[in-house]
Amino acid sequence: MGKFDIKCKSFYSRPTNFADLINGAVFGGRMVVCAEDLKEAETEILDKVRGKAYFVDVAKKWIVKDCNLLITAIENQNRIDYGMVIRNMLKEALLYENQVDDIKKFHKEAGDLSQREYISGISESDMLTPVIMVVIYFGDEPWSGPRTLYDMVDIDNELVPFIYNYKLNLIDYHDFEDFEMFHGEVRKVFEALKIKENEEKTKEFISENPVMYKQTADMLASILNIRLLKKYSTRTEEGDVVNMCKAWDDHYESGKKEGITIGERLGEERGEKRGEKIGEERGEERGEKIGRQLSILELVKEGYITAGIAASKLKCSEKEIMLLVEGKEN
Repeated sequence: MGKFDIKCKSFYSRPTNFADLINGAVFGGRMVVCAEDLKEAETEILDKVRGKAYFVDVAKKWIVKDCNLLITAIENQNRIDYGMVIRNMLKEALLYENQVDDIKKFHKEAGDLSQREYISGISESDMLTPVIMVVIYFGDEPWSGPRTLYDMVDIDNELVPFIYNYKLNLIDYHDFEDFEMFHGEVRKVFEALKIKENEEKTKEFISENPVMYKQTADMLASILNIRLLKKYSTRTEEGDVVNMCKAWDDHYESGKKEGITIGERLGEERGEKRGEKIGEERGEERGEKIGRQLSILELVKEGYITAGIAASKLKCSEKEIMLLVEGKEN
């Protein structure tokens, strides 16, 4: 699991953030689900037939007055998964199947089913808790994968009424002009995703949100590529908070210094390579010159050309040519 996935799980595990997401994604921004009514649920989903286990990132039960109203789960995605519709459909089906198994186990131990109900293992009055899975997509490009089962099957119009069209509950920030249906920290995360490539808007966003909870700051640090958060973290009664303005300023200055250092290093490396190249070129020129001189002296020695011709080619006196030839012979 990557660092960003871990930060996402930590962020949405916080009941206030989880409730805000569900209220925005499911209830259009109405404050229906309260954080205090959320209880932890298993993130492992067992497939007892296949002997496999599947997982979701965060799962909670919405319980009011000891009544399970909803089982909700969140999946974080930073890449497009073209099989996500089938994956989620299977997980939801397994969550329902596991509820049925639990009910069967209860009735078997209680021995309270009628003869007609005994065959199915559940009673006529038994009800299942609804399941909703929400997928949050953080990728840079808009989601181009299937969003419904119909997007994945080659279906004739006559068959449409007979095939259930499973729909992916997908939140892709590219689809939104604004995030008014979300509130608090969740809205800040989506707004940051929208402006992360614009430095001026990022600076403005940070100035408008100078202090944030640690989980939110960690999320935004990954989204906006801000470093050095730990030194600006302060512990309060409500939890750790981070001074984002100071973190951003430090990050910005650090980035400038790093850019200068990288520039200097690249300049030195290029200078060294240029120097090596010049040295090689000069060495080759000198080698060629010496080789040419030796060849001419060899021709004088063998009597193919006179000392005078050699002197004119090498631009020196005949005496010097003869001394070089005699020196070469010695």
